Amino acid sequence: MSGEKLNISSHLNDHTYPWFLMRYPCLIRFVYFWNLHLLQRNKVVKRALGNGLQKYPSGKVLDAGCGEGMHVLPVAPRFPAFKFFGLDKNKNHIDFCTKYSKTENVPNVLFVCHNITEKLPVQEINILLCIGTLQYVRNDVKALCNFYNSMKSNGLAIIYTPINGQTILPVYRYFFDKKKHYEKSQNRERIYSAGEIISKLESAGFRIIEKEFTYGKIGVVAHEIYSLLLMGLSNSSVFSVIFVMLLIFFLPLILIFNFLDSLFVKGNGNGLLIIAQK
Repeated sequence: MSGEKLNISSHLNDHTYPWFLMRYPCLIRFVYFWNLHLLQRNKVVKRALGNGLQKYPSGKVLDAGCGEGMHVLPVAPRFPAFKFFGLDKNKNHIDFCTKYSKTENVPNVLFVCHNITEKLPVQEINILLCIGTLQYVRNDVKALCNFYNSMKSNGLAIIYTPINGQTILPVYRYFFDKKKHYEKSQNRERIYSAGEIISKLESAGFRIIEKEFTYGKIGVVAHEIYSLLLMGLSNSSVFSVIFVMLLIFFLPLILIFNFLDSLFVKGNGNGLLIIAQK
């Protein structure tokens, strides 16, 4: 394993994981920490999940489209009365999360390879998460109906999705159209408006009880700078060191912009957190 090479493009765009993450679990925790502070959505989701878990003495929590597991794996050890599940159609994610949960000895989690447009393998769910996933699902209406049918009465759905697709920096728009990046690799199906995703949730039977917009203009600029640097890393092997240095240089600015953006209550933005009830 030590002879394996790190393919940055494959890791950033196609969900393959570097071998050293499993050899050194502390590095996985660093990835979670990094993503929590660099991506605004993860902070609002963490807060919403924490509030939701306080409403039940025990139960089931399911992350539909769990990715690398950052929304359930750090939380599960603190809530042993709950059973946490992660679903993802990408087997790389499931293998990664399963290995990490065993490495860290987290017994109350289970990860299953599953497409959310099919009947969910877990029923009677108290809290369902779907974070940054629905925009890639062709039949999102079917997925939302599956969510509703799998949940307990009065269960909570915590849904986060990008909306609007507003761009600000011309250089970002140019390279987004020209270069390989995550959205292209994952075949994004749509860009929601706030009204569209709310309407689809209500049509599935959910009642919207709370919504929060993220990524105002300052946050969009921060995200575009960060995304540009990741695009540079994933599209250039020769100059990758330069993009790492640029990322380190711009990191304080990105964090400051994210913090400033979080101070304002927004009437719209490029991201939307919805808490809905069955």
